[in-house]
Amino acid sequence: MEHESDDELEHEPGEGEVIDPAPRRRLPMHSVVFRLLVSFGLIAGSILIVVALIATKEQPPQDDGRSLPRVQVTRVMSVEVPRQWVGFGISTALRASVVPARVSATVLSVPDSTKEGLPVTEGQVIVQLDAEDFVRQREMVDEALKSLDAQITALSIQEDALREQVRLATEDVAISTKDLERFEKAYADGAARIREVDNARTRRIQAERQKVVLAEQLSSTGPKRQQLEAQAASQRSAREIAVNNEARCSVRAPIAGILQQFDLKLGESVMAGQAVARVVDPSAVEVELRLPAQARWSLAVGDVATVMDGGLAGTGAGSGGAGSATAPVTGRVQRIAPEDDPATRTLGAYIEFAGADAKRVPPGAVVEVAVAVGGGGARTIVPRRAIRSDRLHVVEGGQIRAVPITRAFPYRGVLAHSGLPDESWVVIEDGVPGGTVIVLDASSRVAEPGSTIQPVEASERAGS
Repeated sequence: MEHESDDELEHEPGEGEVIDPAPRRRLPMHSVVFRLLVSFGLIAGSILIVVALIATKEQPPQDDGRSLPRVQVTRVMSVEVPRQWVGFGISTALRASVVPARVSATVLSVPDSTKEGLPVTEGQVIVQLDAEDFVRQREMVDEALKSLDAQITALSIQEDALREQVRLATEDVAISTKDLERFEKAYADGAARIREVDNARTRRIQAERQKVVLAEQLSSTGPKRQQLEAQAASQRSAREIAVNNEARCSVRAPIAGILQQFDLKLGESVMAGQAVARVVDPSAVEVELRLPAQARWSLAVGDVATVMDGGLAGTGAGSGGAGSATAPVTGRVQRIAPEDDPATRTLGAYIEFAGADAKRVPPGAVVEVAVAVGGGGARTIVPRRAIRSDRLHVVEGGQIRAVPITRAFPYRGVLAHSGLPDESWVVIEDGVPGGTVIVLDASSRVAEPGSTIQPVEASERAGS
């Protein structure tokens, strides 16, 4: 049996001995050196990158005055402007009419000129209704009138005959009365018998009875005539109604203007009182303006009002001529409501626009109107956007400071000599004198009080 060497013999672990699961291996020297060189190279490269970034960093400009923020400024102006009251209202046409159907009928025809948006003249036919029923009614009434006329004529003939019979009966009574008187005298003289007297008295009574009957018949013709004449008058009224209804089948425009609404179709049934169209005359427009209640003491009939709503085509407080599309739309105060509205603390002022101005304010539009009251005078005025929390940002020596002000009233309109496009201004009572340089837009973040700025006149900024 051969003996194995000590290196080849497997070591049997003893009880409680820990066995290393993987024998440790040492790296070769060249691997260690390579790893060290790579690590040093990465560190050196990082250092070089940091140095390069620092060397190429952009340097901030030196504070030589040109790096200050440029802020647009303007000057407080002293100009002549009137006191204004501004409010909103809805425009309405002074002349507008809802056209109703006055009879119940069907639509017979619609003229080609009856279309919404087209002009109509006063009396122009808007729609033609079927008048056949009313024509038949008129013809029936005409026949009834003919029958009544014939009855009245026959009654006239009867009256003439009865009147003649009454005359004859009166003569007969007179003759019978004379005969009775003669027989009574003769009887008294013994020349006649009592029977003859009785016969004469009987003839007289008969004659009087006949006269009474004929007189009664003649008298009864009067009420009959009144009845027939009343029936004839009623029929004439019915005929007039039929003729009017026949004419009412031609529905006509009561005023001249523009056809605003019409939606009937051929053959459609129309009831009496039903609205079939609406006509609007835009040549005169009125706006019920709601103004603050305190305006009552300065407002007067005849004050000039200007539409400020830029949403209307061609309106605004521009300075164009009367024929310019940008010329202001002006009207005048015609009426002032006598009572204030306690809920809104406002009053109603009625502004009327006429002619070319009325054409630029369509009925139904919500408009903003400024009313100039009293006389103008030199007032200190600033753009509204220059005010922030009732303060102006005044520029002195490049520094901004906030100055409190007191507002007098707002003013709407473009001030051409200001060089600014602003339409919203504020008249101030005190705080800063005219000519003071102020920040134009006080809400700018770079225009806070205490900041140093480079002021730029608004006109310079606009031209640059």
